[in-house]
Amino acid sequence: MAHDFPDFRARLRMARPDIGPRAEKQAMKRDLALALRALRKRQGLTQKDVEARSGLTQPLISRMESATGSLPTLETLMRYAEACNGQVTLSLRPLVEGELADAAEEEGIVLR
Repeated sequence: MAHDFPDFRARLRMARPDIGPRAEKQAMKRDLALALRALRKRQGLTQKDVEARSGLTQPLISRMESATGSLPTLETLMRYAEACNGQVTLSLRPLVEGELADAAEEEGIVLR
């Protein structure tokens, strides 16, 4: 029995528009958690090692590496990344093609 999940999700989003933004935020949190855990493990570090290097508590580190829950602050992400010999890179993209670039150009900012 084949399931058409994309079609089901589309119908669900139409019926419950409040679910879409929540699902997107949770997907972002899950992807971030996986990236954090992968960075730490690539460096051969435990959560306790990150705690000692960053000053963040081990329970907070565990929550950051959890696929659910709230997103950490930028400062917290930076402390975690630095403890794992990594760095945080932010990217801004326009929602509508050209809007962000146009706004930046007006401010004299060059986007790459």
